[in-house]
Amino acid sequence: MAYSFNEKPVATIKAKITGTTDSISVAGTNPTSTPANAKAQIDKVLAIVGGQSVAVDGMSRVRVAEVIDNG
Repeated sequence: MAYSFNEKPVATIKAKITGTTDSISVAGTNPTSTPANAKAQIDKVLAIVGGQSVAVDGMSRVRVAEVIDNG
């Protein structure tokens, strides 16, 4: 058996909500997106549910890779 890491085509972005001390985590995002594009897309979703926005400063992105048997 040969095992390797297989990177998933999604990421989770964590960002602070502008004007608050709160943060939001958004799973299922594009792992190759730029910070500015990630902000724009998250802001679109937040506009639907309450009109808030996120800050790029301090934003983080977590990618996931899981082990698969490629043997």
